[in-house]
Amino acid sequence: MEVFFQGLQPGVKENRLTDYLASIFAEFNIAPNEFICEKKKKSSRNATAVILDPQKAERFLAQYGQRKAALNLNGPFACERSRFEVEEYKLRSLRKRFEDATKNQTPEKDQPDDKTFWANWIACGVWRYDKEIPSFHCQYVSDKPAKILFGKKDLVFYFPVEALSERGNRVIIEYSTIQSMASCVQHSTFLTFTLDRAPRFYDPEPTSMDISNRLARLSIKREDPKRSRVSAIDVQHARFAESCLVYQIDLIPQHLPKVKKLLKKHEHLPEMTNRHFHIEFPFIKFDTEMKEIRDRLSGSNLPFAIIFQLQRLAQSSFLPPKVIGCLIEPMLCLEKDIGMESVVNRLQQLARHLPIASPDEESKFFDFTYTINYLTSEFDKAEEAALSTFELARRYSHMVVVHRARVTPAGIYLHGPYAEGKNGVLEKYSKFALEHFLRVSFEDENGEQLKWEPGVDLNHIHHDRFKGVLNNGIDIAGRRFEFLGFSHSSLRESSCWFLAPFKFEGYQMYSKDLIAQLGDFSRIRSPAKCGARIGQAFTDLNDNVHIPQTAVVVVPDIERNGRCFSDGCSTASLEVFEKLWKHMRPGVFKPTTFQIRYGGVKGLISLDYSLKGLVMNIRPSQLKFPSMADMLGICGAAKRTLPMYLNRPMINVLEDLGITTATFMKFQDAAVKDLRTMTESVINAATFAENNDIGKTMSFSWLLRELHHLGIPALEDRFLWSAIELIVILRVRDIKYKARILIKPESGVTLYGIMDETDTLRSGEVYCTINEGNVVTGNVTVTRSPSMHPGDVQPAVAVDVPEGHPLKFLHNVIVFSQRGERDLPSMLSGGDLDGDIFNVIFDPLLQPDFYVQPADYARPEPINLGRPVESRDISNFFIDFMSNDQLGHIASKHLQTADQKPMGTRDSDCVLLAEMHSTAVDFSKTGIPVNMTQAPRLPSKCKPDFMASGPRILIEGGVTTLKGNQEPGFYVKDEHDVLMEMDGIRTTPLFYESDNALGHLYRKIDEYQLLKELEDVRKNANPKSPSALTQLWTYVKQRSQGWQWGHLIPWAQGVKKQYNDHIAELMYQHALDPHRPLTELEVFLGIVMGKDGGVPNRRAREIANSMRDHFNEAAHYTMDYILQGDEEDEVEESLERSLACFEAALDEDNDEEVDKKIGKLQSFGYLAATICLRQVQRSALDR
Repeated sequence: MEVFFQGLQPGVKENRLTDYLASIFAEFNIAPNEFICEKKKKSSRNATAVILDPQKAERFLAQYGQRKAALNLNGPFACERSRFEVEEYKLRSLRKRFEDATKNQTPEKDQPDDKTFWANWIACGVWRYDKEIPSFHCQYVSDKPAKILFGKKDLVFYFPVEALSERGNRVIIEYSTIQSMASCVQHSTFLTFTLDRAPRFYDPEPTSMDISNRLARLSIKREDPKRSRVSAIDVQHARFAESCLVYQIDLIPQHLPKVKKLLKKHEHLPEMTNRHFHIEFPFIKFDTEMKEIRDRLSGSNLPFAIIFQLQRLAQSSFLPPKVIGCLIEPMLCLEKDIGMESVVNRLQQLARHLPIASPDEESKFFDFTYTINYLTSEFDKAEEAALSTFELARRYSHMVVVHRARVTPAGIYLHGPYAEGKNGVLEKYSKFALEHFLRVSFEDENGEQLKWEPGVDLNHIHHDRFKGVLNNGIDIAGRRFEFLGFSHSSLRESSCWFLAPFKFEGYQMYSKDLIAQLGDFSRIRSPAKCGARIGQAFTDLNDNVHIPQTAVVVVPDIERNGRCFSDGCSTASLEVFEKLWKHMRPGVFKPTTFQIRYGGVKGLISLDYSLKGLVMNIRPSQLKFPSMADMLGICGAAKRTLPMYLNRPMINVLEDLGITTATFMKFQDAAVKDLRTMTESVINAATFAENNDIGKTMSFSWLLRELHHLGIPALEDRFLWSAIELIVILRVRDIKYKARILIKPESGVTLYGIMDETDTLRSGEVYCTINEGNVVTGNVTVTRSPSMHPGDVQPAVAVDVPEGHPLKFLHNVIVFSQRGERDLPSMLSGGDLDGDIFNVIFDPLLQPDFYVQPADYARPEPINLGRPVESRDISNFFIDFMSNDQLGHIASKHLQTADQKPMGTRDSDCVLLAEMHSTAVDFSKTGIPVNMTQAPRLPSKCKPDFMASGPRILIEGGVTTLKGNQEPGFYVKDEHDVLMEMDGIRTTPLFYESDNALGHLYRKIDEYQLLKELEDVRKNANPKSPSALTQLWTYVKQRSQGWQWGHLIPWAQGVKKQYNDHIAELMYQHALDPHRPLTELEVFLGIVMGKDGGVPNRRAREIANSMRDHFNEAAHYTMDYILQGDEEDEVEESLERSLACFEAALDEDNDEEVDKKIGKLQSFGYLAATICLRQVQRSALDR
């Protein structure tokens, strides 16, 4: 039943009304989980409450409904039975919440009544040391008292504009960023918090928004913002917000005991220590020290890569600027002695090695003597260089070493250098990459893209802070980097390239000059389109091959009815393909289709044996701008059939086309069963690893099988079992929370699409070739992800062709007909043939009963400036895209609407949202943001259960655990967050049990039960059993008698250290949060968990793909180095070197922590074991 309340006092918030009603409802045995209170607007004087039990609601109304003054919250208000029926989904959500609460009842924690306190002032500074005594060097002090609030996840400093005001500056510190807490012996009310990243800052006055922002906010029912995200507390604090991450408060004395008790109770905070430390107010402030250091570094003769590291160490407060100043001269000498690359490696290792300065750390880590001793300690130059980032890039022609910078609301942070994949620009100017190119990402302090927050205006950050950096550049020790460009993928990730001028072929090369070298963009009038065309040169490439312009032949597109059937694809001769194949590793399958970039040309080329000589056909649809480039970049290849996954949008569409829930359940059960069998035997685990390319370079599956054959129980090995356990949990969570269900190859695959150049296929026919020549025949269903419109799924007939036919020479592609009224790819979410991949379903169970007409959206014309596009126009579009990209929001709204409409995706609201999604996809090319005022209202604010976020994964000591998404800290379950309470925001979204396929699939999987089963397997293992590596070492030693390798142990220790350093670098380089490195298991397995152990999103999967490539290259190189040694080493000593590395891996006494966040690494042992076992087996055969 719904109860209507009227006459509320203005400004009464929903949370406060909920608390008041809970106290009244308690008289009628109505628990907090049995009702939902809602106010449409904060300013409204009306509200409603839905009560689950109608009889209890009637009893409440019988007592309070007729007495107009019976209810009083800052003034009397009245209630009556609502005239409207209760919304179905709200009632279902309430019922689910009540049932969940009843099922999962937990004893409430003791808690302090108050979580709001007062401080006389707040200060910001850094730690320094005076004769081993810590000293807080205060850089900034607030000039007014602050309210201290302890929220669920954040500590908040709040400066009210006036007494009792809810408006004021805010400083929000995530508990997870607090690395140390200390109280002062001399001043007991002084509490000091040391952070590892800057807080978030808010101003009470929202900035003025542009019209597109206002339209977007209006359409998605967001009220005007109440405050603005800013870069610092005020102008003075802005001088220090970037680098000074120690915050001190002076509590009102009577609040001290309660606050200390509260901090002690929180399970995720470090222990509060009581320390003797000084408090100083230095005359020379930190920003002045940094300016002096930048000037000194700029005037030094050090190589830029070393200057970059020294500025980073000072700017990020690893070391005091004074110590950095003392290092300049010694670094000049060290660079002459050991070379620039080794010095850079050492400085990077130093940054990882240093703890965060705090009263709990020894002062020696932050003085000049310790630093110079660390940097100049003895080491083997050859070994240090052999496995470095620089050497890795030299070995692999498609890699280059570049620096990175992160621009956040609070500051600019330097990272790297890292080995990254080349693009067309870096290929041409590779020798300038290290010193003159900078990869820049614009993100929040935690490494995520800046996201919308309730009631918060981001205009200042987007249009002042970020745009200011894009327009003014980044200064690193006097070298100014300016905006250059971005690729299509980096635009969506809010990252781009900056350039510092350099001299090339006698000319000074600035950004505009480099762009002019790429091609002729003068005829383009749209900033978005121009940015996209320039962005072709920034697409990551696997390799580059020289193809002269004389090989290019322009051939016409196949067009009919205003449609381009050949959009993005063409052919090339065998001679061209042979040049491409030469750049692939020996033994790798030779693809017959490549995705390429060739100056202004982009798209696919497929092999055509009829072309003679060196010939590459190019179509007008592939040529995006004129260019004289003669290097062909490879950015993809049809090396094999790609796996097909069902996903939530696809399941929604297929269900609305007649596929039953039972069918989806069958495929989900099969996928989960495959994962479960992985834990049942080593052979199953090895097969799964092999089929999914897990540890392929290290021959992980081979090692598992060999351990099994030797009778060594691999599943009892802690590291190996942890790896298997994590894979299973992550894959199952992908299935549960994303409906990402792997389809077996006999049921469906994913393939590149090209056009039938021979004009053999009739309309509606396709030629589908998989697994090196196997041809699919019969009825198939073709789609493309994401499929939002019900017409994004279409039928086709797969046919074969006679032996000797040109199509027979193609592999791992789907070939579309050039006949018919409309090309099939354009019917599938607006696809084309320039590199799109298509899902091809063979299994009749997944083929719909009927199909609907595909969408046919009019392509919007890009914004036209009426003049040539300038760099400033493109950088402005970069910011506009960042602030107006609604793609994710539309997709979520579509998912929710489809679940709540009887017609699902076929409903007119969903069809409209699908069209808006298409417009949002094209925003990156047209510059036209989607008009969100057209978005239909959601049927209900309540969400289906499958849209809920899952628990977090924690890995501690090799043990995987799940933690609830709403961590209680010192809050009891369902208690209001004081910060959200202040803003009047509901903290918990409402979910109902969906009756559609996605709901049933979601509820079928119990990840906690699965983890319990895995824990039971682990507990049944023999705890006293030696590790698999120890048992294997016993085996190889017995079979290596007579061989001598003791003299190689020091060399092997060096190899191990360099491998570990490289793994550590990958753990930081690919982390979602730069302050939270990945685990070694994630790097080893080539997977990235979501933020804070959540479900991985698209960005996490893309990062995982990049990291997997980098790890494979590092592992491959390390294995080659162990087998081949240095140039002067004998190849015949490969067995001895592998034995030495295996023994070094097992020598735990000499193991060192890489740093405190990473600890000790283990994967080197499994790499060394694999090589050693193979060498021992070969040696036995040779004997």
